[in-house]
Amino acid sequence: MTEQVDVVVIGAGHNGMAAAGYLAREGKKVVVVERMAKVGGMTSSGYMIPEAPDHLVTPCAVELLFARKSGIIEDFELHKYGLRTVDPDPTYAYLHPDGSSIALFYDYHRTAEDIARINRNDGKAYLEFMKTLNVMMDIGFPLMMAEPGRPDVGNLSKMIGSAVRNVRLKDELVAMSKATADQIACERFEHPATIALLLGIAAGAGPVDDDGNAAAYMIFAVTHKYGTGKPIGSLQSFSDALARSIEASGATIQLNAGVAEILVEDGAARGVRLEDGRVIRSKMVIATCDPRTAMRLTTPGGVPRTLMQRIEHAPANRSNAAPFLANVAMSGPLTLKKHQDMRHDDADLNKAVGLVGTPEEVREAFAAARRGDIPDRHAVSLS
Repeated sequence: MTEQVDVVVIGAGHNGMAAAGYLAREGKKVVVVERMAKVGGMTSSGYMIPEAPDHLVTPCAVELLFARKSGIIEDFELHKYGLRTVDPDPTYAYLHPDGSSIALFYDYHRTAEDIARINRNDGKAYLEFMKTLNVMMDIGFPLMMAEPGRPDVGNLSKMIGSAVRNVRLKDELVAMSKATADQIACERFEHPATIALLLGIAAGAGPVDDDGNAAAYMIFAVTHKYGTGKPIGSLQSFSDALARSIEASGATIQLNAGVAEILVEDGAARGVRLEDGRVIRSKMVIATCDPRTAMRLTTPGGVPRTLMQRIEHAPANRSNAAPFLANVAMSGPLTLKKHQDMRHDDADLNKAVGLVGTPEEVREAFAAARRGDIPDRHAVSLS
């Protein structure tokens, strides 16, 4: 059986479905093929623990905060299709071993005041830190929203305009984009609790001693401005809403449809052959899996050998260390009585993502992973 469409999208994760939705709205005939029995990919959730059938598991630690700025939620009217979110304030909170805490509020001035209760210099430094991060966001987001090969005039002008207005911060922005998260935290702040807050959040994006990882601090700017947007009903509700929206736009989603081959003819992708033998012919194939997997699925000999080898040798997690998410089924909600009792305000730490781990424990966690060991003490975040 052969089907003819304009575009085949491999993978019904949020990236694949967003691509399919935008193309469908432009009048293209689009089909999304997904090897799993449900949509979502890295934004999926499910009841995956037989011994805890009521425990909803989200296997990938993905937040909606960047999706909120991307325009996807508004463009696809996801609230119309069932997405509901809540925004706890504070969103994150560092939990120090002595029972004290630092809360990350929407208002970064309030966060600076919270930091100043522990270290006055750090409170002042946080305000300066946020000036740099806000500019970084103003420059970085238009760049992220533009197509690298063909940046549109609107996003390009926003990026250039922000860069020109903030040229005095050029050196700081360059340092932030190249440095390690650990270096930036230690350069700008003094108290271990403040440094631990920064490292705890940056660690969610990767090893804190990798060059360029300091760019992860843009999470602070996004969180202060837009909040995290916790989806009610888990991340699966976001994916399900996105699926309903793009299907309403005309895109088709086929589940349990694993791809056996990306059909390459005369140097161009012309469709896919599914594992069940069906063939879907198309003018274009968009593969949302990683580049190595995509290239390995192509017709043998269809892609030049040099390009195949280039992809095989592309740098990917060479440090052998990455964040790890573990869902733990518990008989009741986790409460932070010690830290909550020591708060000086009405901030509810139990609704925030709690960051546990001193700077030394965050560093050792990644160092141990590189050695293939398990650290004696873990740096964790509690959602």
